[in-house]
Amino acid sequence: MRTYSDLPRLAVRFGNDSPSSRLINPAASGSYQLVWIIDSTEPDLGQMGRLLERYGPVVDIAGLDVRAAAELLRREAPIGITTFDEELICSTAALADASGLPYYDLRTTTNLTSKSAQRAALAEAGISVPSYLVAPAGCDVAALGALADEVGFPCVLKPRIGSGSRDTFLIRSASDMDAAVSEVGPTALTGDMVFEGYLADDEDFDDVFAGYLSVECLVFEGEVHAITTTGRFPPVAPFRESGFFIPSTLEGERLREVVDLASISAQALGITDGSLHTEIKLTPDGPRLIEVNGRPGGGIPQMLSSISDIDLFRETLLIAGGDFVPPSQPILDRVAYLFYVHPPVGRAVVSEVRGLDRLTELPGVEDVFLNRPPGTTLDWRDGNHGYLYSVQGIVASHDELRAFSRELSQIVTVDFVRGTVEPLPRI
Repeated sequence: MRTYSDLPRLAVRFGNDSPSSRLINPAASGSYQLVWIIDSTEPDLGQMGRLLERYGPVVDIAGLDVRAAAELLRREAPIGITTFDEELICSTAALADASGLPYYDLRTTTNLTSKSAQRAALAEAGISVPSYLVAPAGCDVAALGALADEVGFPCVLKPRIGSGSRDTFLIRSASDMDAAVSEVGPTALTGDMVFEGYLADDEDFDDVFAGYLSVECLVFEGEVHAITTTGRFPPVAPFRESGFFIPSTLEGERLREVVDLASISAQALGITDGSLHTEIKLTPDGPRLIEVNGRPGGGIPQMLSSISDIDLFRETLLIAGGDFVPPSQPILDRVAYLFYVHPPVGRAVVSEVRGLDRLTELPGVEDVFLNRPPGTTLDWRDGNHGYLYSVQGIVASHDELRAFSRELSQIVTVDFVRGTVEPLPRI
């Protein structure tokens, strides 16, 4: 009888932001035994390295250069490699190249992780992208202001390489530019930043659903398979994700337009195999690409699997192992959602969060998670990762989701420690 340990081995580079609770379930691996690649010196990895040993071999590459790490990995004889952590895509690509395993090549990796390289590659392919300029490390305020003037107001200032909306600013004027530089500080400007033109909002959307969305795609042997579209709730200033839902409200011709844009963008970036999370904004001039990410979007596989039989984690592993078969298009007759509730722009220490227990009793609510308990400091610069709490569940329709969204702020209240609230200038 064939056992789990007899299955072909597939390597997964695992880090702090990897979706551990789903991946360590052997059922998610489908036809493979997973080989976990970790760096035990990574902050906050904690007990996870030892926990992973229960679910397959663990390769610890701490302190090793890429050649030594590849030699250690080859002993496990994996047939493929992947990662679900945005910050590990580049190192996974280097390890794949040194190990002779298929993964994104250097050009594709650069296009996926560098905002400026991605914009250039898309523009070269004739795809409309926001105007952009790179602000080299060490720019002073005057130089940054000149670049912002050249891109035009309003514009967005963000790290050239990064994720989760960390240190991302909406710049409406020269005074906003001064406030942003003051808030980031000189140490954060040691890395390159990017100015991008701001894309105007399509006015067809209400105050509950945002005018941007994402397309979740699986790419195998150069063919792009759009699986679903994910709607968004309006971001919290300046650009922190406040949650999303599957499916989006788009239908008909507008849906076809965004799916087509995601497909041609993947091809323009040279992606032949992988799982993509492509963000697109709906503007008065039609859909415009925001960015393409080379892994499933955070929380999206869990939402999709809660209302369909498609597991994006498993499908991504099948692509890495060369065994992918396009799944049937899911029939989505319910709406799965995930809210991220953020503090206002500023810093404060949490004193008390009231009402979370009431949320757990509501119909359709499946999970409530307190990310920043009493005593912790909230800092808006942590971006999407600094949310206060999250709520995940399923409703019957988009109208029910609208009603629940409006009700949420009335159920949960937050108090802060007196004297710790430090509001910041509107940026």
